[in-house]
Amino acid sequence: MHTEFALRRRLLVVAQTRYAQADAAWAAAAEAALSWFPAESRPAVPPIGDPGSALRRLWEERERALRRFAAARLRMDRARARALRLRRRLPARPILLIAAR
Repeated sequence: MHTEFALRRRLLVVAQTRYAQADAAWAAAAEAALSWFPAESRPAVPPIGDPGSALRRLWEERERALRRFAAARLRMDRARARALRLRRRLPARPILLIAAR
């Protein structure tokens, strides 16, 4: 069970790292796209980009990474719940005290 838990934890860390990278790439590209507009007339919402554009591709990669991160978190939570259920089912081990004379 510990091997599965470690695997889920590693998957969660990888998914979180990939999401952070995708989010940073999209944020940088969105900021670069907004730099085309004068500061006083910039759109209030962040740009997503036209279908097929580089900005849209980065947005879709970010969304895909976010979905994978959410799925990895759900899998980690399920593995944690399974480990807790298993731990509760196992009987407590008796503690034997040995006295030396």
